[in-house]
Amino acid sequence: MAAFAVAFRLLVEGLLPVAGDWHLMLLLLALASLAVGNLTAVAQTNLKRMLGYSTIGQMGFMLLAMQSGVAGAPPPARPRPTAPPCST
Repeated sequence: MAAFAVAFRLLVEGLLPVAGDWHLMLLLLALASLAVGNLTAVAQTNLKRMLGYSTIGQMGFMLLAMQSGVAGAPPPARPRPTAPPCST
């Protein structure tokens, strides 16, 4: 988990100008990890190996979650202020 955080921080803060290149690379890596990890886990008969390959597939989901923040996207809109409740 810490390795993902370090890699993400390095990519976002250090390599933001080339975000289009590493964004596509991580997307392909995530999809490959999902496919290979989960399909290989299904074929296993040994429980430890099945859990290991399933973990590889789960790391693909983590990579996809990291990809959900789009570089260069506009900041989220501020919520509209609400009126205070009326007291009668």
